[in-house]
Amino acid sequence: VQDFEQLIKNDPSKLTVLSPTGLCAAHIAAARNRVDILTLIVQYHGDLNIEDKHGWTPLHHAVRNNALNAIKFLLEHGVDSTRLNKQQNAPIHLAIIHNQLDALK
Repeated sequence: VQDFEQLIKNDPSKLTVLSPTGLCAAHIAAARNRVDILTLIVQYHGDLNIEDKHGWTPLHHAVRNNALNAIKFLLEHGVDSTRLNKQQNAPIHLAIIHNQLDALK
């Protein structure tokens, strides 16, 4: 966490850098249920609605991975829960498709 904070403190633009697979820090943190990293992203004014190359937001990734703490955090921070990815699926659709029923609560 400290290394990540130092990285974005030195260069906040790193928050929007996409990996070769099209993911940025917010997508990875959400998928891995890393609320500590998501908190830093908010502190450094990162975009919690940022889309990856498939149109997935951090909330899509959190729902797909049943990352319940990340889902709660993202919703509490006002992310768009209705945003559609390039396949026209909102996060709620992914929860149903992938049988992540806890994510619907």
